[in-house]
Amino acid sequence: MTLISVGNVIVDLAVAGATEVLIGGDLFAADQWTTMTFPGSRSLVLSPGFGTKTLIATFRDAAGNTSASVTDFTHYNDVVDVTPPSL
Repeated sequence: MTLISVGNVIVDLAVAGATEVLIGGDLFAADQWTTMTFPGSRSLVLSPGFGTKTLIATFRDAAGNTSASVTDFTHYNDVVDVTPPSL
């Protein structure tokens, strides 16, 4: 996951043979399968609050077979340190 702006991430997904992905976890509740071309990227909005965010992805092929779920984590904190270094 790559943080692209406050509260938003880009998720790069690469899997062989899949046609759809179901994404859930702390980012948001997994509620629908999304058709994608793999490898591909998807922009997601983080759930409110700071701390560790969990992403869970499950993949499905055209025949309806699903993969085991895969998990990734990122730590979110939008507090920017503006204190200059001391000499």
